[in-house]
Amino acid sequence: TGDKINSAAREIKFEGAEGLYPGPGGKNLLNGFFIEAAFGHPDGTAGKHVIQSCIFKDVVSGAVLGPSGNGDITIGGGAEHGNTFTDVYIGIELVDVSASRLRFSHNTIIDPHDYGISWLHGSFIEPAEKSHLVFTDNTIKVKGSAIAGYFVDYIKVNVARLYRIRKMNSVVAPHQPVNISPQAGFCRSSAHAPSSASGVAAASATGSVPTR
Repeated sequence: TGDKINSAAREIKFEGAEGLYPGPGGKNLLNGFFIEAAFGHPDGTAGKHVIQSCIFKDVVSGAVLGPSGNGDITIGGGAEHGNTFTDVYIGIELVDVSASRLRFSHNTIIDPHDYGISWLHGSFIEPAEKSHLVFTDNTIKVKGSAIAGYFVDYIKVNVARLYRIRKMNSVVAPHQPVNISPQAGFCRSSAHAPSSASGVAAASATGSVPTR
């Protein structure tokens, strides 16, 4: 219709169980909370979307966004509004999110199987405009081969350019930025700390994903 829509999920527990996705021993619940527009119509989800004080447990992807555009999206947003993700394959998943403002803060992602946060840019469509993500005061605990943050640009170069915040076996102090650098094609942290067996990554990241 061209009208903006708004959505809010507050104090909801999204809980699955053992299932067959992505294979035997996987989950029976694919997505927790999913905000998606029709292909070719990213403005279908234009508006304000909020996910706060929710629990995501035993799901493949907890909070999923995209394809979508022109949204104002908050996941967490304050110490009293943080979400908790446990036993998920991906905590927060973004796919082809354009022209949007995103604020993810004060969330806790514990032992994701694959990624704490994943952003795929140009996976299905080419977003018309870049989005701006502020990712701060989140705690991601990883182990094994999991990756805390995974950012992929399928448009900027012919072969997917990867931005990764790999498994962190050290504690990075909150408010110390991890700079996502599209030009250099890598992530760099300005803070380092002694190694920790807990594998906690509690870092801040700000950046925008390029469109061309």
